[in-house]
Amino acid sequence: MRKAIEQFNAGQYFDQHETFEHLWRNTPSPERDAYQAILQVGVAYLHIQNKNWDGAKKVLDRAIPKLQKLPNEYAGINLAQLLTDAQVVRNALENNEAVELKPIVGHWLLVNPDQDPSTNTQ
Repeated sequence: MRKAIEQFNAGQYFDQHETFEHLWRNTPSPERDAYQAILQVGVAYLHIQNKNWDGAKKVLDRAIPKLQKLPNEYAGINLAQLLTDAQVVRNALENNEAVELKPIVGHWLLVNPDQDPSTNTQ
């Protein structure tokens, strides 16, 4: 998960998609739901980088409801802030306003790799 978030925060949205997709496909819920929601926000941001406004809106329309169902924090990731950021971006797209793509925030960098749920092999 750490690698995927670093890719997201570096604006490497295609790469984060690939990394999160691997995690998402190999993880049960509720972790799976968090990975998928974050992945979708990153895909929307990729669409924005490529000036595909309609594609970004469609993906955000799927990601936002998923984020709304998740806890405010997961594995040190501030999902509540990611939800707020995604909503701000979605509204800006709807109103043809400038969009700011913000990084994922939280204390996930402090997560001990041994406690990172995405590295749990049990």
